[in-house]
Amino acid sequence: MTSCKEIYEYTFFDIPFFSLHNTANCFQMLFFFIIVVWIKYQQRLARRGVETARLSSILLPVHLYTYYFICSTCVLLNVVLPIINYALEHNPNVPIFQKGSTAENVFIGVIYGCEHAVLEGLVIMFLQSSMGTRAFKITGAIALTWGCVVFAVSYILSLITPGTTYDFFVHVSFYGIVLIFYLICWLVPYKWLYRRPALIGYAFFWSITRAIVVISEVLEYFQVDIGMCFESVGFDIMFTMAIPFVVYETLKQDSQFWQGTLTEEWMTSGISSIRGPLLGTSLRRDSAAEVALGLDSLRHGGKVETLNFAYLNVPEGSILGHGGSSRVYKGKYKGEDVAVKMLFCIDLTKDVVRRFFNEIKIHSGLQHSTVVKVKGVCVIPPAICLVMECMDCSLYDCLHSAKGKKFNMNQRLKISIECSKAVAFLHTLRPYVLHGDVKSMNFLVHYPNNFDKIKVKISDLGCSRREATGIYTGGGGNDSSYRRSSDAYSGFTVLWGAPEVTHNGIHSLGSDVYSLGIVLYEVLTGRVPFDEFDHLSNELLSDEIKKGLRPTLPEELPEDLKVLLTKMWSNRAERPTATYVLEQLVKFSVLLSP
Repeated sequence: MTSCKEIYEYTFFDIPFFSLHNTANCFQMLFFFIIVVWIKYQQRLARRGVETARLSSILLPVHLYTYYFICSTCVLLNVVLPIINYALEHNPNVPIFQKGSTAENVFIGVIYGCEHAVLEGLVIMFLQSSMGTRAFKITGAIALTWGCVVFAVSYILSLITPGTTYDFFVHVSFYGIVLIFYLICWLVPYKWLYRRPALIGYAFFWSITRAIVVISEVLEYFQVDIGMCFESVGFDIMFTMAIPFVVYETLKQDSQFWQGTLTEEWMTSGISSIRGPLLGTSLRRDSAAEVALGLDSLRHGGKVETLNFAYLNVPEGSILGHGGSSRVYKGKYKGEDVAVKMLFCIDLTKDVVRRFFNEIKIHSGLQHSTVVKVKGVCVIPPAICLVMECMDCSLYDCLHSAKGKKFNMNQRLKISIECSKAVAFLHTLRPYVLHGDVKSMNFLVHYPNNFDKIKVKISDLGCSRREATGIYTGGGGNDSSYRRSSDAYSGFTVLWGAPEVTHNGIHSLGSDVYSLGIVLYEVLTGRVPFDEFDHLSNELLSDEIKKGLRPTLPEELPEDLKVLLTKMWSNRAERPTATYVLEQLVKFSVLLSP
């Protein structure tokens, strides 16, 4: 009967090089090649528009290049270098490289170090929330360090006599630590350890593999013959040849994750409440790449925290409001009420994603008492969420509620000052921050029913832009980006928009001041701007505003406030700064106070 030792030492074709392990490595190289050809073939079918192309089999570019790298590395380490090692070892003309020599031990240590750096490096990549340049730099640095550790362990093992207690202890300790690492990545809840869902299956595979190695080491130490069979059949044959398929499937699942098409319940359980509003929506390949790059840029700045999705809960039907390409939901993060602004668009294009990340970058950099605080960003494609402090209602709803209609002039002045503080803060930054969409719906209120505690903060910086000159042109005329028709929301409301914005697309500090003037009119009078012209369509009203139409100032409004509002919505060159508006309101408030 053939013993396990004979199976372990069996060679094909009576050639010493073709041991079970090396033969399995050759098959691994073949399987890598077959998968690469398969991917290339599906890409070719897709480019030709062939309906039978399996698009789900095609990896995102960054994952495809990662697979190429792993494929090349494994072939180099497991086939090419062992052949070189075998040739040198059996070449009498190279005495320095004989079996057991220092040169050979270093050579083998390099192979093991590089192999583990690649395989565990993939784990490090999946433990990060982005896939940009910074993420790859971090992955490379950690993987290289780990490779050096493995090299050191391998070299130490070469100095220890095989089969001894020390050899057993080092082997079992090393592979035991690796096994525990993979078990943690596989079994620990998302709340305790953030990782991308594709890592679950990959960690499961390597947990089983490393467990086989540890068990076989124990069996061999106690001279149980089946230990060698366990390692030869379980690790050297089955798992070595399975690596090309496991790596490909893992990268494919991560590609699907970034495109929002990963649906396996055992991987995505715990994140469904976040993605729920976007069921059926997916990201284009270029949009998914933009999400990864956007996250990378946010983390590089260090101002935005990437939140663990396991702590974020967005109940069904919790919508607070919506805009042109986003919706705001009321959710909870670690038990605390938060507002979750989610990118919500029929076609999540690359430009839409880029604009949303630009909003996140600008908003997160604004630390002020009059700006809604950003808690972080949470990305579970296709859900891209900006998580903010939760306010109670918009200024629009507050002013036009039953209690808001009873505000006296002192109370209205207090709110006006808070609104002006917010815009003045944006305009005192360098470079300037142009809000671009100042209106009462974008000022949020905390404690609306307790005026002693009431707080007003500005939010929704989706149209914002940093400009050193304080002016930029973004479009004009009948461009739908600046007009709000009856059947489409453009992101800028005619009632509050400066005429040069709605007609010529010219955004400036002055256009923000104009819009602030309309908001102050609404606050000080309690009336909806242009409510006496609600019989006009948005297009006709916009044309009349361009000709000079402005809200009607009530006679009972103090003269100083009438003059200030008139200046704010005059011609762009004649408008005051937001700081000047704030100063005048404070002065008037002091005069009016008892």
